[in-house]
Amino acid sequence: MYNVLKTLFIYILIQGLGFSAPKSIKGEINLDRWDIEKQKQIDLNGEWHFFWNQFIEPEKLIKEGVPKKGAFIKVPGLWSSLNDPNEKGKKLTFGYGTYILKVKGLKSKGKTGFVLPYFATAFKSYIIQGNQVYDLLKSGQIGKTEGTSIPTAAERANDLNLKNEDFYILFQGSNFHYRSGGFFYPLTMGKAEVIAEDVAKNNFISFFVLGITFIISIYHFGLFTLRTKDIGSLWFGIFCLTFFLRELSTETFLMHFVEKSHFIFSLNSKLEYLTLFLLP
Repeated sequence: MYNVLKTLFIYILIQGLGFSAPKSIKGEINLDRWDIEKQKQIDLNGEWHFFWNQFIEPEKLIKEGVPKKGAFIKVPGLWSSLNDPNEKGKKLTFGYGTYILKVKGLKSKGKTGFVLPYFATAFKSYIIQGNQVYDLLKSGQIGKTEGTSIPTAAERANDLNLKNEDFYILFQGSNFHYRSGGFFYPLTMGKAEVIAEDVAKNNFISFFVLGITFIISIYHFGLFTLRTKDIGSLWFGIFCLTFFLRELSTETFLMHFVEKSHFIFSLNSKLEYLTLFLLP
């Protein structure tokens, strides 16, 4: 029995190592052994180049390459994990910066899709392939000060026709309106139709849950108006309404239909934290 379990464990370990997705190391990810036609999609996790208080433009990256003075940061992850170069012993907080990742060895026969669920709290991104610059994803308005930036936290997706050549992914991000800045979730890349299908499926499930909880809430409020002594219906209606607001804010649906709005971002953040305490 021991030998059987040992063999099974070794087999699972080998399988896991054999099919583990590649990760970026020191700002580069090699996809030579990763097949987009079979694996469909990949999270671009690992170490990215990071440049604090700099907005590096695509044209500069084309002419000069990746700047040497910078740091490596884990993605997904927040820049508050890094030390402030200007103040010893202090972590990075509010500010702006640029992420850069080099992608090598991607072989795609069609469009390549990208999706990012959440970035705190504004960003603009590009793909640089050779001398060609493609707009990738954008959310809110980036800026070097609080007054020039507008926060927006919502899922963004796009697809591009890329050549089978190495390329750079460049993210310019800023955050002056939230306690942490950077990637809350990984940037996912894959076949365009697979990415689009996953986004649609996830949105459908979330909207279905929202609809059900809202209807149940209204139904129990209606029961309470007919029988005011039925306090249980009132409490359950309030619970479902709070859950509805919680789901609405955590999935950032309020910001899906608004490009830039300080008010909507502030409202969404307050609902997210208030409902966390109200539910219990």
